[in-house]
Amino acid sequence: MTNPLVSVVAFYLCWFACVGGAARGLPWLGPLAVAAYVIVYLRTIPSAPNDAVRRWCSFRPAPPAIRPTPSSCSPAC
Repeated sequence: MTNPLVSVVAFYLCWFACVGGAARGLPWLGPLAVAAYVIVYLRTIPSAPNDAVRRWCSFRPAPPAIRPTPSSCSPAC
C-alpha cells in the first residue's frame, strides 16, 4: 500500500463512499469504508515503522548527571 497511486485511488473511493453514502441516506458507509482502508493499510505496511515506534516507546532516558559539589567547582561556577 505504499504505492502513491494506490493511496490516491483508495482516497477517492473512500471520499465517494462518504459523499455518496450521505447523499443516499447511508451515513455509516463512509466511516465504514475509511475504517476498512485503515485496517488494510496497517496490515500491509512494512514492519520497520512498527519497530521504530516500539523502540521509541520503550526508550528510558538516562538518569540525571550528578551535580558537582561547590568544592569541586572552578571559580567560574
